[in-house]
Amino acid sequence: MAFFGNLLKTILGSEGPSGNTVTEVGIAQFARVSIVGREDSLVLYGPTRSNTYELLLHKPVDDSLHKAFSLFRVADSSEAQVRFLSLKDILPPLAQVMPYEVVNLQGLQVICDLTRTHPTWTVAHVAAHLGYAASFSSSEIAKFADTAEMEMKDTPLHIALKKGNLEVIKVLMDRNVSVDVTDTKGNSVYHIAAQSNEVIIQLVTQKNSRLMDTPNEAGKTPLHLACEADKPECVKALLCAGADVNVAATHDSILPIHTAMAANSTLCAKEIIAMYPNQLNVKDMKHGGTPLHWATSREMINAMSDYGCSINARNFHGLTALHKMVEHNRLACVITLLTRGAEVNVCDNEGNTALHLVTSPAVLQALLVFGGNTAIINKKESNVRHCIASSSLREKNLMLYIIHAVGAARCKTRLANCTDGCSPTGQFDGVPPDSNLISRSRITYDDLLDSAIMGRTITEVQ
Repeated sequence: MAFFGNLLKTILGSEGPSGNTVTEVGIAQFARVSIVGREDSLVLYGPTRSNTYELLLHKPVDDSLHKAFSLFRVADSSEAQVRFLSLKDILPPLAQVMPYEVVNLQGLQVICDLTRTHPTWTVAHVAAHLGYAASFSSSEIAKFADTAEMEMKDTPLHIALKKGNLEVIKVLMDRNVSVDVTDTKGNSVYHIAAQSNEVIIQLVTQKNSRLMDTPNEAGKTPLHLACEADKPECVKALLCAGADVNVAATHDSILPIHTAMAANSTLCAKEIIAMYPNQLNVKDMKHGGTPLHWATSREMINAMSDYGCSINARNFHGLTALHKMVEHNRLACVITLLTRGAEVNVCDNEGNTALHLVTSPAVLQALLVFGGNTAIINKKESNVRHCIASSSLREKNLMLYIIHAVGAARCKTRLANCTDGCSPTGQFDGVPPDSNLISRSRITYDDLLDSAIMGRTITEVQ
């Protein structure tokens, strides 16, 4: 048990949870305790009668001669020295310029916790985190304004941006700090600002930087991150600052407009298209998909269609947006595309129509209602009935029943993976649905069709 107790003490970095709690103590009890280290009003005592090392911050003389703040109590002398060295460069300068904010139980607790969590931060990093803009008037703090800490390589500007401390950001930019630095994840100040607000972006883009369009380690530019976070005001601010819409993400080769579509951010996509209309039908570099291929909702499809995005455009594999929505089993998107005039029987490079790719009864029925041709044979000599019958789809028996009901032909010759549901001599024609399923499906179709038709009507009237 003693072993586990000592292990817990080591992990916590103190004799117990209370070892890191800032408290107020009387100075008299330390009269006979040795001083191990001193920096201005910061004094490290030890060992005390309880065999610990204790760091005190003495109050100003005009405040109290008898009381001090105990910042931590630890048993290990080496740990005490390390923590003292960390705090001695942070607390005294902050206490000098921001006494009312710092020299109290709450203020000291926050700073002590920060230095334990981020042991490589300088006093400028702490000031930036806490929003102490006025503290940068001190040369002891301002000299670290451009310093990157050792662990994550964050500068004080990185920290201020993450916290959204506007006044600190202004002060640092006025001090002409560098914006050409990145953290260990490749994030520049622009990557962080891109996920904040337009005011912050306008502040950090006052200076030109080579990093405005540079991807981070995740392969994303600041513009990608703004689209991903659904921040249209940030997208607009970045574009006004000169962000390049044609820089692709390095990991998946997609452009910011495609990221906006994938994130279902209609407003971000609109901001890009409003400033760069050629982005409406721009293709991603990996698969050649247009923004419509990346849509994830009927709202996005309607918005792109209203702008004039080519509804039957194909990617490098010959797939239309309808093919992609069917692949992803997005019924609402499928119906919206169909009501917008998407061609249901377009074949991709392998000869597959959307029907060949269907994975659910609901989408299958939607395609059939809009004229899907079950007789088209792809380059593998497979018709739609064969694709369904030979699949492992959970609802393939119901789907087989549906296409049989509309007269879908069996395979003309037996293929290698034919089943009783599609072979020329087979007898199985699927399993009909129960009445409850039919009722629920009809309600779903009615709702989706009503919504799609109403949206189309409103657009035409406008």
